[in-house]
Amino acid sequence: MKLAVTKAILGIVTAVILGWLGMSLLTLYSAPSSPSPFAEPTRALLRAGLALDSEALMRMDVSSDAVRWILERSRKDRGLLKTLEADLHALGTRYSRDGAEAAFGAKGLTRCGRWPLTVYFSGLPSAMRIDAVESGCDMR
Repeated sequence: MKLAVTKAILGIVTAVILGWLGMSLLTLYSAPSSPSPFAEPTRALLRAGLALDSEALMRMDVSSDAVRWILERSRKDRGLLKTLEADLHALGTRYSRDGAEAAFGAKGLTRCGRWPLTVYFSGLPSAMRIDAVESGCDMR
């Protein structure tokens, strides 16, 4: 009886170790998803907004509505912007004839309405402008 229990425990431990090694190798050698061309302008917007740097925002190709939104949001709900800036990842992009709507998320932002952050761009990625920004997460 003791031998059967010992074999079962050794089998479970071996399976756990092999599973862990397999997942580690998969993670190590998996290719990263292709980056969104909209992620870097969005990160720059978040950084400037968190710094309350209206001059940097005005130097960017950003509408005055988007500047107002990011500055207001930074004053009222810095936690959301900090979370997004720390772990921004693209959730999806919907293209139109004259621009795109890019949705972003971050770890811990699962209880938001539509998307944690949606950025509306006009123009092509090589010469785009941020027209508007909105969040499906409530201000606190």
